[in-house]
Formats: sequence, structure tokens, C-alpha cells
Amino acid sequence: MSFEIEFTPDMPELSSEEWAAEAQRILESPVFCRTFADVELELMNEWQGSGADDAEKRERIHMAVQLLSALRTELRITMESGLIDRDRIVRITDFQTH
Repeated sequence: MSFEIEFTPDMPELSSEEWAAEAQRILESPVFCRTFADVELELMNEWQGSGADDAEKRERIHMAVQLLSALRTELRITMESGLIDRDRIVRITDFQTH
């Protein structure tokens, strides 16, 4: 099975610093945080309510929890990478001006 991912053609090109700022805005968004918490709570409730013989359901819940974690991690990496790039540019610029 293969997937194709299309990005919106009118999506502007962003610098790593802009990507970092956008990732940080998303991670700190009350809507994002609340939605993530609600989804995680729902998944945990489903897991707790699953029967002992419903291993397939628990496996799907586990996969969903892993995907949520991967998304949050990817946003943090994007944010931190941009911050590191910005710090590197500041240090290089500082070094060159002194």
C-alpha cells in the first residue's frame, strides 16, 4: 500500500525559524493541547473498557497513542531545530561583527 501526500500549492515557503515559530504556536495552542488531551483520554477510556479477548482493539488503541506521540514529537523537533538554527545564525553573526 502506498500513499501520496499533497501539500497545498499556495502554501508559502517558510524559513526554519518560521517553521519553528509555527510549531511552537501549535504546541502552545490551548485548542491543540485540549484536543490532544481529550483524544488521549478517550483512547485510555476505550483501552480500559476493552474486553480481555479484544486484543485487536487494544492494538489499534496502542497504535493511535503512538501516532499522537509521534506527531507531538515531530512538532517539538521542528520547533527545536528552528531555534537551534536561529541561535547558530546569531552566534555566527555575533562572531563576524566582533
